[in-house]
Amino acid sequence: MDVHEFAALVLEQTQARLRADYPTSPQWEWERVSVKPGPVYTKVDVGPEHNMSGKYMIENATGIIFGIKGYGRVHKGHRYGTLATADQWYWGGYVGEKLPVPSWDEDSKWCQRHGHTGLLHGCRICNALVKRYPVLIGMYAQDGSH
Repeated sequence: MDVHEFAALVLEQTQARLRADYPTSPQWEWERVSVKPGPVYTKVDVGPEHNMSGKYMIENATGIIFGIKGYGRVHKGHRYGTLATADQWYWGGYVGEKLPVPSWDEDSKWCQRHGHTGLLHGCRICNALVKRYPVLIGMYAQDGSH
């Protein structure tokens, strides 16, 4: 994944969260992502076009994704994986969050242990996961199975 694909992922997940949180508001339509390359870090800014805020800085040499202390100031204590592992994170919230299901095989075993057939089967635990991380729905087959 390159920086622009990462920015598109951040935008997609942020807009999906805003649509879910504010169903009667057009706020999600105003959300934008901007990529600003620099000599050491590439900045990824998020927000409405008239009020963009710095959110992530990606180290050009390694692809490591960091949070920021202030605009243009990397926070090396807030590390969110790399561009190669960006699809294992949820980017729609205030900060990147590691997805709670590290491997679909483990999740399948968990669901089979509890007699579940997939994430969309109605279990309150799995429903809570989908509500918190709507991106998980797209990672499952259309029929709800793993």
